[in-house]
Amino acid sequence: MQHWIDLFTGQVKATTWLEWAAVILGVAEVLLARANKVWLYPTGIAATLISIYLLLNAMLYAECLLSLYYVVMSVYGWYHWIKKRHEPAVKVSFSTRQEWMITLLIVFGGWAVLYVVLVKFTPSTVPIWDSWVSSTAWAGMWLLARRKVENWVLLNISNLFAIPLLYHKNLAMFALLTLILFIVAVFGYFDWRKIAAPQPPEGGAFETLKNSAPPSGGRGVHPSALLKPEWVAIIRDNAPEAEGLGKLHPAQLQLVYEQQWFNLLAPAVYGGLQTPLPELIKIEEALSWADGSLGWVVTLCCGAGWFGGFIDPNIAQQIYSDKEACLAGSGAPTGTAAISGDGYIINGSWKYASGVHHATYITVNCNIVDGETPVLNTDGTPLILPFVLDRKDVQLQSGWKYIGMIATGSDAYSVTNLYVDKNRCFKIDPGATVIDSLLYTYPFLQLAEATLAANISGTAVHFIDLCVPAFANKATNIRRVSPANVLVMDEALQSATALLNQARAALFTAVEASWANPTDEVLLKEVSHTSRVLAKVSRECVDELYPYCGLLAASPDSEINRVWRDLHTASQHALLTFST
Repeated sequence: MQHWIDLFTGQVKATTWLEWAAVILGVAEVLLARANKVWLYPTGIAATLISIYLLLNAMLYAECLLSLYYVVMSVYGWYHWIKKRHEPAVKVSFSTRQEWMITLLIVFGGWAVLYVVLVKFTPSTVPIWDSWVSSTAWAGMWLLARRKVENWVLLNISNLFAIPLLYHKNLAMFALLTLILFIVAVFGYFDWRKIAAPQPPEGGAFETLKNSAPPSGGRGVHPSALLKPEWVAIIRDNAPEAEGLGKLHPAQLQLVYEQQWFNLLAPAVYGGLQTPLPELIKIEEALSWADGSLGWVVTLCCGAGWFGGFIDPNIAQQIYSDKEACLAGSGAPTGTAAISGDGYIINGSWKYASGVHHATYITVNCNIVDGETPVLNTDGTPLILPFVLDRKDVQLQSGWKYIGMIATGSDAYSVTNLYVDKNRCFKIDPGATVIDSLLYTYPFLQLAEATLAANISGTAVHFIDLCVPAFANKATNIRRVSPANVLVMDEALQSATALLNQARAALFTAVEASWANPTDEVLLKEVSHTSRVLAKVSRECVDELYPYCGLLAASPDSEINRVWRDLHTASQHALLTFST
């Protein structure tokens, strides 16, 4: 111990002004990083250039390469943080699965490459540790440049090994600096987690309603409370690319499979979650708050999964034996099913089937015919029945060309002369259910209305959340926005938030009441009414706030514009268009 104290004391006395400059700038850099300030980059570049000179003299060659990498990544990070003048700054967020794969590749690939280089081309005496410290720091710096929370984890792994390495090389001041950086980085990690975690607007009506709601009801809870921040990061980080794909991004889809969101309504006997309706609408609202397109796909596909309560058990067992089972379909009766022996021959085309690209099975509604003659119900109306078909027997066709919900993959499909056994046919009726559960005897109309309204509500909450920074940014334009204008915007935001929360609470209350007494027609009508009111209020609140959001809200590449487009597309659903 005395040896290290003497070493440290001696080095402090012998420390040059360059070393002091490197230490001071290094501490300033990490403090600026913890505070999420872009000035960390010019500060870090200056500290790094000085460090390169000092590390060369200590024969820490991998550390020198690391420092050069720092310079390059600092320039990249500086640009990536500020981006272009009229674009929003990059947000702090959690790493996606793909980013973690790249991170691990940098760590272990860099470690191997650096070790070989040090052994073959340098007189390094610590090639294993030198290369490990550098490769983990490389990965951390890459994540820092992309403003990912986990950068602190990788940087501190590097710091942890660097401290004894620097002492070993008689660089006691640098070891002390690294220890300081390690401590600051721990706090930085927790600070950035708070920044990255999605939060509802502070103050505001969301918080008021949350505090006034009964603890068991959860009626006023912001949708973010139901989702892990890591999930939200995966969903939102991949949302722009999902629009380009025209369907859910693979990372989003993997999360859906892991959480079994496609099977929220599937029967438990087949491995589904069989979620009660009051809980379901809150989950679906939260998913649509994370991203409208993903929430819509989950809602429509798990809604088709609800049919598992009516499908022949032998067929249902086949469907749900696949852990990535997903049903999709259209409710329009635009096909025919001609009776043929013990089965049917199906022909027809259907459009607007959300999530059809991810489906393993597809449902179709068909008019039943006997030869050329339509089969009729007892009241004289045409008999229409649904069928469940294998995805391989269905031809997909491009059919979605609208401004929003682009990532839902809501395309058309057709079937030509397909013979299916009669057990592929089912009937949606409380008396025809094969699963003894309230979930499958609850009326389908109110289930559909409530879940669609929750989707529109979640998207509206997302838009209002985005209005908070948009309004704050606009308020800084003192040439065009006066204090009186700011007051108008704030009042509009508070009013819209309160109205939306009231409509949300009304729907949640109505659903809970009808779930407790599902045969009460008055309660069921209240679910229909509050669903339509919530859809209308969501649309009108967003339209009230949109003019105050600035030109960014009109840019198709911005998040707030995507949310606006999704809401105005989803709200066109015929089931919720009219108030009665």
